[in-house]
Amino acid sequence: MSAYVEHKFKRGFILNEENLRKIHEIIIKRFNEIDDSLKPQYEILRSDSYAYITNDFKDIINEDNSAYNRILKITIFEKIDEVFYFELSFSQDDGTYIFIKGEDRDLVYLLLSDLRTYLNNDVNKRIIVDNRSVKNIIYYTQMLMSAVAFLLLFFNISSKASCAISFESAIKTQNLQEKLNYLVYQSYAKDYSNVNTYLTTFVMIFLIFIFASLFLNKLIQRVVIYFYPFNVFLFGKKNIEYEKTTEIKSKILWTIIVGLIISLVAGFIVFFLTNKQ
Repeated sequence: MSAYVEHKFKRGFILNEENLRKIHEIIIKRFNEIDDSLKPQYEILRSDSYAYITNDFKDIINEDNSAYNRILKITIFEKIDEVFYFELSFSQDDGTYIFIKGEDRDLVYLLLSDLRTYLNNDVNKRIIVDNRSVKNIIYYTQMLMSAVAFLLLFFNISSKASCAISFESAIKTQNLQEKLNYLVYQSYAKDYSNVNTYLTTFVMIFLIFIFASLFLNKLIQRVVIYFYPFNVFLFGKKNIEYEKTTEIKSKILWTIIVGLIISLVAGFIVFFLTNKQ
């Protein structure tokens, strides 16, 4: 009795020469259990509307893969009449998909297991950032910023209320101790004086972010994909471009992280030194 299996990978791929060689090796190893003459075929679709089929995976490695003729899809397949059918596809738009059908059930399951294990561990490791994912990121960021804005507003109102009560009490009371308490409170009131500035700045940033998220959803998605690409064929010029952009992105991220840490440390130092005076 024949069997068939199929599997759609949830994560995106980064496919390079080393990965392609290993995939070829895994497939050949299992194919030899059926027929030593079996060789996987490779179908390549490019952005310049050119398509071809080859038996040599090195043709893919030697692809120019530049902006105008980049690889869009690679399908690895083989068929023996009604006895066996194999297909493994990598698509820039649809991700990774496997379909295997054959009379040898053990071969079908073992080949799927070998490929799925390798791909999950070394190739398909990137979270797919689609339009829905970007919307979720924007939504949860908005919720977090709303909570922070609410807390700032709450503390601002609370500090004003406390100051008003203390001031009214200090004016009306004849108790010297209460007047002294008010003066002591005033000496610490400067710690809360910046709340208005923080609140105004944060609300402005919050409104700008909401406006941007409503009208620049595609732009945000492109920025995210630029820093975290997926479904990429690292052959030819694309591999060189990927290495350069990875280096640039690493420098940008490190600059931001280090700058943020320095700013926070400097802020805490100034805060503590100011309070001690």
